Amino acid sequence: MAVKIKVVQEDGTKIDYAGAAVRNILRVIDAIQFFIPYLLGAILIWTSGRKQRVGDRAVSTAVVKA
Repeated sequence: MAVKIKVVQEDGTKIDYAGAAVRNILRVIDAIQFFIPYLLGAILIWTSGRKQRVGDRAVSTAVVKA
């Protein structure tokens, strides 16, 4: 809310609790450290056509402006 973004399903509907849980569990993959924390997550976002991290890809969500 502070940065005026929200997570929604790709069709624009609200994300459910199961999707939110999976999305956050998969944050561990984004945080795998090479030399810089979250570098893998950034690479996954840069290579995604819709700028989605691995958790977003898994549960078909997107971060949008609120």
